[in-house]
Amino acid sequence: QPFCRTCDRARLTADGVLIIQHDSTVDRTTEATGPVIDRTLSELKALDAAYRFAEGCWSCPDRPDEEYIYRGVRTGDTAPPEGAVPDDFTIQTFAEIVERFPLTAFDIEIKGDFPQALDVAEQLALEIDQFGLTENVVVVSFDDDIVAAFGEMAPDVELSPGTSAMTTWLLAGADLDEGMRIVQVPPFFGAIEVINPAFWARVEATGVTVWMW
Repeated sequence: QPFCRTCDRARLTADGVLIIQHDSTVDRTTEATGPVIDRTLSELKALDAAYRFAEGCWSCPDRPDEEYIYRGVRTGDTAPPEGAVPDDFTIQTFAEIVERFPLTAFDIEIKGDFPQALDVAEQLALEIDQFGLTENVVVVSFDDDIVAAFGEMAPDVELSPGTSAMTTWLLAGADLDEGMRIVQVPPFFGAIEVINPAFWARVEATGVTVWMW
C-alpha cells in the first residue's frame, strides 16, 4: 500500500540551492520568464509563484484578472488569505519543505537529464542525509542514468525505476534493479494506455507497489 506522501520536483538555482520546481523555466507559473538555473535563490524568491493560479487551474494564462485569486500576495499588492503569509506564495527550497512538514514522507523526482542533473542528485543526496530522511523518501527520475547515479550516492535510499527500466520491465519481462519495490506510472503515457490488465498481471507477478501520477 502507498504511504502518505507528497511529490516534489527537485532542481538547483544558479547559486546551487535545491528548490522544488516542476518546470525548467518560471514562465508558466510566475510573472517572469526564463530558465530557473539562470536565477539565484533570492531572485526566484522575489517572484510571485501564484501569479497564474486560478481556482480549478494552476497555470491558465487567459483568465480574467479577478480569477487569479492569489496574484499579488507574494509581492504585497494583495492581502494574504487567513492563516497565510506572503512567503507561502513563493518558490520553496527543499529545506523549507522538509522543515515545514517534518513528518511527511516525500516522493522526490530529480528533474533534468544525465549528466546535467548530476549536481541536483548530489545535492539531494546530501540534504536527505543532512535532514535524516533516508527512511522517509523515495527518489525517481525519468532518466535511468540519473536514478543509477543517485543510487550510488545514496545507496540506502528507496528508488523507483526510470522510463526505460519501467518499459522493459512491463513490455519485455525484464527484472527491476534489486531492491526496487515501488513503480510510479500514469494511467496513460502519451497515447499508450499503461494501466491495463497486462500491467496488473505484471504487478501481481512481481509483487511491487504501484503509485499513480
